[in-house]
Amino acid sequence: MEEEITNGTPAAQADAQLIAALCEIDKYNYLYLFERCKQFNVNARQLRYFEKDHVRELIPKTQLGILAEFGFLLKAWKIRNGFFNSAENHKEACSSGSSKYTRTRVQHMESSLSNEDSLELQKICNSNSSNVITDHQDLLTFSTYAEDHLNFSTCNPGSTAESDNVNAKVDVESFPLTTIIPAVLRYCQKTYKNEKLLTEKDRRLMARSIVDYFDSRNIRLQPQIMDNLAEQITQHFPTENKKAWYDRHRGRLQARRYATQRCTQRWRAGSYRKKRKITAINTLRKKEHSKESTLQEDIEAMEQDEGGQRIQNWLKCYKCEDFNEVMDMWDDTLSYRNLQIKYLKANDLESVREFLDSWPSYKLPSGYKLFAMDFEQIHPITMSTYQYRWLIFKEKVVHLMETEIKDSTCIDLLKLYQAEKGNINDDSIACTLIHLLHAMTKPSKPMRSWKSKNGNHRYSTVDSQRSVTRLINDPAEFYVYNEPYPCIFVIGESFLEIRECYIVFQSLKYKLSFEDALATAMHLYTLFKLDDRRLPSVYFWQFIRSYFFDINKNDETSYTSIEVLVKYLKTADTKLC
Repeated sequence: MEEEITNGTPAAQADAQLIAALCEIDKYNYLYLFERCKQFNVNARQLRYFEKDHVRELIPKTQLGILAEFGFLLKAWKIRNGFFNSAENHKEACSSGSSKYTRTRVQHMESSLSNEDSLELQKICNSNSSNVITDHQDLLTFSTYAEDHLNFSTCNPGSTAESDNVNAKVDVESFPLTTIIPAVLRYCQKTYKNEKLLTEKDRRLMARSIVDYFDSRNIRLQPQIMDNLAEQITQHFPTENKKAWYDRHRGRLQARRYATQRCTQRWRAGSYRKKRKITAINTLRKKEHSKESTLQEDIEAMEQDEGGQRIQNWLKCYKCEDFNEVMDMWDDTLSYRNLQIKYLKANDLESVREFLDSWPSYKLPSGYKLFAMDFEQIHPITMSTYQYRWLIFKEKVVHLMETEIKDSTCIDLLKLYQAEKGNINDDSIACTLIHLLHAMTKPSKPMRSWKSKNGNHRYSTVDSQRSVTRLINDPAEFYVYNEPYPCIFVIGESFLEIRECYIVFQSLKYKLSFEDALATAMHLYTLFKLDDRRLPSVYFWQFIRSYFFDINKNDETSYTSIEVLVKYLKTADTKLC
């Protein structure tokens, strides 16, 4: 098996063998150890040659507990299996009388240890290491979903790498929901407890989280695994139908998996998605655009796309009552429409109005979902990252606000929020935190205002807040809004008592949750190339792009407060695992 691992074993099998070996050595830290081994290109076979110096190189001093524990358990594992040096290892692999040799090495190792360590080592050698440590279960209580620092493959934590079996099998029970998506699961369970059923939004979030977990680790989501996951979902949420989640290549998990595969393929390969009944799309996919490709060529390609034009004209002339049907047609015209978006002039509101008029479905009550589809075509998987990091943001940002906010009004609001947090709704929580965030992201020096061509203006925290969110009592107030950037209007007595939330831009007005409103605002800024550099909230939107969506512009100006805030939240995210 050693030769096959080094000379041709598929990556998935090699990962399975590595994680099985690490699980045998240290059951409770194998996820972290697997990530470190992948970074240093260490495979399962090479672990037997590790000495103290290698362990210190593999695990940083910042993880001193894991460093000490793994060094001790690795030594015991090598004793159990007779792995010491290349010559002895070769002899052990070819000899059947290994037990006597192992006992000799145990005695030799015991002679160099203290009495207490010797007894512990003997206990480990005579039993499986997974039964020795019992106080680290909390290490596996938070999801590693969608975070670059936490990409741990968990192909088969329960199996062992056998020398006569290269095809390591994946145990379908090795993926409990409480381990792979604990944060999302707890969030959905909280909603389920209040609503007595699982909402459609939570179903989408859970399906996306599960599929992205496997996709980010290059683990094949097999039918047996999906069936087991569907069974777990029905156990956590009794009102759910298992067949709706998975039933013979159908169901929500299968559909999400297929959609993610198509999205990832388009993202990595840079190719267009195949479209049924749109003949021009195939032509565009085969055509190799060189650096000399001009605007005129793309215009000709759009003109040749008769299918996209027919669908666009149909949507302009007929009012479709079924929004799901609109979304299906929208999906069929993503590439055609994105070519139009690509050549919208930056910060040109006239071209934006013409574009919105040519696609009237944007103005439907659920039209913000169409912007989300267009946005994910350009920035795949970012919405999953947004939803995941939003949970972290709500939990962790308050601790930093307590020390960083200096504005007296915001300090009073923060204290009131902490006192009333248990009695306010989700929109009020989200809006209050975003409102307070401006105190940490307002411009620190004078800037040129978008309203004037001459002179600079020093913006305040209130200026930054007002350019993003406005508190009103009467819904009629947002109908007179005509400024050239999206704005979120919240209706209520205060930010802690929000009843409704709207986002307004040009002829678009959507009623939705505050979390969705903030995401929709980012979609509008990105798709329509709206320039936020002269807004009071320039650094606020820079933070939203950088932390929630992992999007960075080339012309962004570095701002220390933003860098500190992003680093703090990502570090807090890592510590949760």
